Amino acid sequence: MPGTDPSAPWDLRGSLKAAVDGYNSDAPSSDDVLRSTGVTEGVTADGHREPSAELTAPDGTRGHIRLVDQGTYLLTVFTASVHGHRDEMDRDHQRALDSITVPAGHDAQSGRGTQSDEVPRSA
Repeated sequence: MPGTDPSAPWDLRGSLKAAVDGYNSDAPSSDDVLRSTGVTEGVTADGHREPSAELTAPDGTRGHIRLVDQGTYLLTVFTASVHGHRDEMDRDHQRALDSITVPAGHDAQSGRGTQSDEVPRSA
């Protein structure tokens, strides 16, 4: 079971959908409903699965989401910009990704320590 057994992978597609559905749960109209586009499946520099997607809504809302399967926990970075400010949102999303590190000696997915002091999540 994900979160309790590092060898049991998280359902990342399902988790991505759940995060977007949660955002959409209080959308006042169908124009405000985000949908994911351009879903890509990636792997972090230290071997963790990380899907990401662009988010878009008919009202002009845009966003990004990235999930990282850390084994015992799931890391989610979700940013959205309502009606503009996309350049700022894109920049801040990347800054958030670049700032996330896992401390040395903690590799929740494999139960082993990492080889570097800090591992950038977006690398």
